[in-house]
Amino acid sequence: MKQPNVLFVKCDQMHCQRQGLVDPIAHSPNLDQLGEEGIFFSNSHASNGQCVLSRVSMQTGLYPHEAEVMIIYGFHDRTAHITGEQRTIGHVFKEAGNTTVYFGETHFGCPLEELCYQMGE
Repeated sequence: MKQPNVLFVKCDQMHCQRQGLVDPIAHSPNLDQLGEEGIFFSNSHASNGQCVLSRVSMQTGLYPHEAEVMIIYGFHDRTAHITGEQRTIGHVFKEAGNTTVYFGETHFGCPLEELCYQMGE
């Protein structure tokens, strides 16, 4: 069986209704095409209201307190951050033989290579 290509897209500060698949007034042809040709999740819940904590949960499958990241890395001199010791979706895909690349902001506090990602350009 051929391995499928997986593209995981997450937007920072984008309201769900700003997609044409949800609201016909919105104009987002490229996102709409991705949703139509792939899997479009119409319901989701965030593990935390802060962006980095939610990103950590998406990467590890853990609640922020389980991953020991309870505040955005660098704010108020906080140094709690995700580490390569925590298994991420990058590890899962790389171990399955995929190339993993991360584009965009992380604020994880560690090099992406530790999380089994190449840095995207």
